Amino acid sequence: MRKLAAFAAGFSGTAFLWRYGLEPVLLCLAGAGFLALLLAGKTREPAGLRKRVGLLLAGMVFSLVWCNLYAHVTLSPWEGRHREKEVRLEARVEGFPHLGSQGLSSVPARFTDPKTGARIRGLLYFPEGEPVEPGDRLSLCGTLYLADRVGEEETTFFSSKGLFLRVYADQTEILPQPERSFHAEWAFSFSRGLRDRLIQNLGPERGGLAAALVTGDKSALEEEFLSLSRRAGLAHIIVVSGMHISILSGLIALVAGRNRAGGAALTLLLLCGFALIAGGTPSVWRAVFLSGAGLAAPLVGREKDPPTALLTALLLLLLWNPFSVASVSLQLSFAAVAGIQWVTPCLLKRWIPGRPRGAAPFEKWLWRGKCLLLENLAVTLGAILFTTPISAFYFGSVSLLGPLSNLLTLWAVSNAFALSALTALLGMVFAPLGSLLALASTPFLDFLLWIIPKLGRLPFSMVTLTSDYVALGFAALCLLFGLNLCWPGKGKRIRVPALCGALLFGFSMGLTRLEYALSDLTVGVLDVGQGQAACLHWKGYTAMVDCGGSVGNAGDKAADYLADLGIQTLDLLILTHYHADHTNGVVELMNRMEVRAILLPDVTPEDPVRREILSLARSKGTRVDFI
Repeated sequence: MRKLAAFAAGFSGTAFLWRYGLEPVLLCLAGAGFLALLLAGKTREPAGLRKRVGLLLAGMVFSLVWCNLYAHVTLSPWEGRHREKEVRLEARVEGFPHLGSQGLSSVPARFTDPKTGARIRGLLYFPEGEPVEPGDRLSLCGTLYLADRVGEEETTFFSSKGLFLRVYADQTEILPQPERSFHAEWAFSFSRGLRDRLIQNLGPERGGLAAALVTGDKSALEEEFLSLSRRAGLAHIIVVSGMHISILSGLIALVAGRNRAGGAALTLLLLCGFALIAGGTPSVWRAVFLSGAGLAAPLVGREKDPPTALLTALLLLLLWNPFSVASVSLQLSFAAVAGIQWVTPCLLKRWIPGRPRGAAPFEKWLWRGKCLLLENLAVTLGAILFTTPISAFYFGSVSLLGPLSNLLTLWAVSNAFALSALTALLGMVFAPLGSLLALASTPFLDFLLWIIPKLGRLPFSMVTLTSDYVALGFAALCLLFGLNLCWPGKGKRIRVPALCGALLFGFSMGLTRLEYALSDLTVGVLDVGQGQAACLHWKGYTAMVDCGGSVGNAGDKAADYLADLGIQTLDLLILTHYHADHTNGVVELMNRMEVRAILLPDVTPEDPVRREILSLARSKGTRVDFI
């Protein structure tokens, strides 16, 4: 089995280096591989080592050929057409529209050029309100952009999702459809039906969370809740991820019993059905592949080997789209599963105490409870230790509450997910049964809706790495835990590095806070794109000048920035005018933290933004003065 792992590792590693333009590193690795192949004859096991090195090199060569061939076939018909206007295309819609900024909706689609017959997937933008459904065939005229750049900056965001064009439609016309694809008509519609059934049975708030757990559709959740779940380190529970697939696999295993082959076949079949129910998006299929790959071993008469299963799943995903190696969610999913496979067993060997013999029933139950708690902690830490550096690199932030939040909520997430799925599925067949199951899932959903905002609002629940002190402290913390895991020897040594790491990180935060306290005036200008959000801090007094922008949510960024400093109250918010790029984050900021006073320009009394801010200020008891 490890032979397949060697080939898959060579293929996946080469795809990663190819996508990020690291050809010199690739050449060095290939040279080292050939040198190892020549020297393999001098080892004790020359045949085995030579075969694995050969498979590794074969995977590298095949990957390089495949990646370039895929890029040529996919992109060459469209090269040189960036910013082409009045282009006429046909498109088949492959999802539900998503409302974005500037009154435009976006939807994934497969485009066809009527002149050349070339086909490619991309993102279609059109004015809000047009009746577009999955499976629709459209004739459109608009402006075509290659998705590898936004403005003058290169990006891998779209291509990693298999979207290679961005088309802004000026005119659209729905064409007659002789048939609709099974995926477009059934999977997406069924996913939307599940969401609607959950909201109908559970109400808007509970149903929105249940829909996010079951289908990954977050459209019914408030932006504030999504932001706080991210700060609490729980953003992964409201997207269909490997955690959901693991829960589903565990439930199926309970039903299937000990029949390995039969249970594996049933689990794979139901996981594929669940992927279709959840909309069949690339992220859902990725979770199924990465978490379910190990189930294929019994079906082909092989022993289960987690590294081989994981690398083979990655190989299959990259064969489908080599560009997806740059997907942040793919890297996080792979890192999480790898951490659980490698780190979690090491932690369990150190932590799980021996089974008590001849103990009283109460002591046995206590032992089982302790083991369950430690197993959950080991799984959480295994995933977090590998995913946190990736999150820190891409997003510049770290959730300090992640392990605690997962321990407090994992049991509720498991029950809410299982009961919500049954509520939706059975409710579509027999409504009274769905209503009954909805009552059973309500306590778990209410608990999650209560505790996630509480955890997200705690001081320092998440910290950004903009401070040099915090960034160095985080790097030292990762190094400390890495050495602790790799250092030879036995024993429960996690307590000492955990304590040292906590003190080190606390010292870093203290230095950051002290730097602000000792300064006469500190001005922080936040990166919000086109717009403004500037924070002024002077002798314990904090003011924000405007809060709006075109990149991300300015209110979320401002609240995170202040939370990093341990500031839970904003003394003064000053708005210079009511344009969206200076005010579209105000609502989020005021929902995230207390704002004591607001200064507003006394202009345009009928402006809807002004009215909204005044209404929110009255509801929160915030003082308002006009200038």
